[in-house]
Amino acid sequence: MNLLFPYEEKKMKLILAADSLGGIAKQGKLPWLEEKVSDLVHFAEKTRNSYVLTGRKTALTLPSLPGREIIVVSSQQPIELALRKCSDLSKTVWCIGGKELASSLLKKELIEEVWLTVFHKSYQCDLFLPEELMNVVAALNASEQEMKIFPSKWGTQLVKQTEHYNIHRLTPINEDARKYQELMLKVFSQGLQKENRTGVTTLSLFGEQLSFCLEGWRLPLSTLRKAFFRGIVEELLWFCAGHTSSKLLEEKKVMIWKDNSTQTFLQKSGLPYQEGDCGPIYGFQWAHWGAEYQTCLTDYSGQGINQLEWIIQEIQKNPTSRRLILSAWNVGDLAKMALPPCHVLYQFIVEEIDGRKMLSCHLYQRSSDTILAGEWNIASASLLTFLLAKITGCLPRKLVVSYGDIHIYAIHKKELIAKYLQRLPVDYPRLSFPQKEKITDYTFQDFLLTDYYPHPELQFSMVV
Repeated sequence: MNLLFPYEEKKMKLILAADSLGGIAKQGKLPWLEEKVSDLVHFAEKTRNSYVLTGRKTALTLPSLPGREIIVVSSQQPIELALRKCSDLSKTVWCIGGKELASSLLKKELIEEVWLTVFHKSYQCDLFLPEELMNVVAALNASEQEMKIFPSKWGTQLVKQTEHYNIHRLTPINEDARKYQELMLKVFSQGLQKENRTGVTTLSLFGEQLSFCLEGWRLPLSTLRKAFFRGIVEELLWFCAGHTSSKLLEEKKVMIWKDNSTQTFLQKSGLPYQEGDCGPIYGFQWAHWGAEYQTCLTDYSGQGINQLEWIIQEIQKNPTSRRLILSAWNVGDLAKMALPPCHVLYQFIVEEIDGRKMLSCHLYQRSSDTILAGEWNIASASLLTFLLAKITGCLPRKLVVSYGDIHIYAIHKKELIAKYLQRLPVDYPRLSFPQKEKITDYTFQDFLLTDYYPHPELQFSMVV
C-alpha cells in the first residue's frame, strides 16, 4: 500500500474560489462572504459525505460543516499522516486549501480534478491561487486581441454561470488538442500568404503532421468548441454507402455539401448535374472505384470495386498487409467532381500488441481548412477507424494525419481565432456502439457518445 495515500490509484479533488485576478483571501478572510455572494451551496453539495482536507489557517475560517470528516494538515499532523485517515475508499477526498497545501498536492500530482469558482470582480486580495491555477485564470480573462496559447496543465469546462461568479471544472489538459492549437498558431504566425481558386487569400504551411491516441475508443472530437457530431456521423455513413446526393444529407438537416452542389456552383464548375449531385466524390470512389459515373440517382450495384469491403476482408485474412489503402484520388474522375477530395488517402495497419490486434490509420490530407474542417476530418477519420476495428475484431490504437497545404482563410475573424487558441481543452469523449456485420448496417442511433464536455460553439463561415 502507498504509505502517502492509501487509495493507491484514486486521487483527490481540489475545490477553491478566487476573485477575477486569482485572489483567494484578504487579510486572512474570504472577502466575498461579507457580500453574501459566495458559492457555499456549490461547496456544500460537492463536499457532502466526503473527507475534507484543509490547512490549519483555512480551518479557522470554515463555517460548520456537518456530514463531512474534516482533516487538518499542520506541523503536528503533516500531510502523510493526514492522508492515512482517509481509509474509506467509497468517500471522495476534497482539498479545500489553503494555498500552501493546495500547491503541495498539485506538485505531487495527487489532484485529479479541480473545481474553481471565479468571481467577476476583484476583491483586492493579498493571497493568490497556486501558480499553475493562476495560468487558468489568465486564460479565462484573456483579451480577444491576445493571439496566444496559455501554458496550463488543466483544461476547463464551464459548468455554471451566475450574476456574480462562474464555476469551472478543471481536468488534465488534452495534449492532443493542445498540439492542434499549436499547429493552428503556427499557421497563423508563420504561414505564407497565398492566392487560390476561391479568390480569398490564405495563410498556408506545407508538410505538417499530427498524431491522436484512439485507445479506449477515445474519439478526437473537438472539445475546443462544440462539434456537430451527428453531422460527422451522417456524412461518413453517406460516404460508406457510396452516396453522392447532398439531398440525402439535407433531408437529415446536414447541410455541409449544399453550397458545393447548388445549380449555380455546378454550372460555374462546368458540371452538367442537377442540383444536389456532387459527382463521383468520396463515397463513389470508396464503394464503386472504376465504375463510370452518370448521376447521383443511378444504381451502381455491382459496379466497380468496393474498397472498404476489400480492406475489411484483407484485415481479417491478411492482417500484416501493408497495402490496406483507401483512396479517393481517381485522376480520371477529378474533373467530374463538385470538389476534388481533400482527405485523399487512408492507410490502415494492424499491429499485435500484448496479444491484442490494434488498428491504426494514417490519413493524408492534400488540403485542410484548419479552422473550419480540420477537426471535423480528424473525427471522421477516427470514426472510420473505429468502424473498421469493430467489424474486424480489432481495437483502435492511433490516428496520424499528414497535411499537404494546411491553411487559414483571411476572412476568419482574428478575435474568434484568438478565443480558439486561448481555450484550455479537456479530454476527448468516449464512443461506444455495437458490432455489426457490415459497415452499411450502421445508423446514427447506434452511436453513444459519453464524457463530452466541449467549450461553446464558435461560428466560422465556409469559403466556397
